[in-house]
Amino acid sequence: MNDPRFIALMDAIVAVVIALDLVRVLKSGRARIWLGDSVTREHQPKPYWRYVHLGYGMLVFCAVVLILAVFWPDSLR
Repeated sequence: MNDPRFIALMDAIVAVVIALDLVRVLKSGRARIWLGDSVTREHQPKPYWRYVHLGYGMLVFCAVVLILAVFWPDSLR
């Protein structure tokens, strides 16, 4: 579990899932939030854009973890 290669692989998988979700949300203008509710860009712009910005934040976090796993693997042990 502390193997940096495994962490990098799992991080890359999570990043791809988040990126695909963001592409879907930005194309459709509709985001699924807590307990199956959905918000739209036109009718509820504040929660919609919060969802999009949090998705981008998670992608940045995944990028940081991937950089740590690749360049400084001892920091994740």
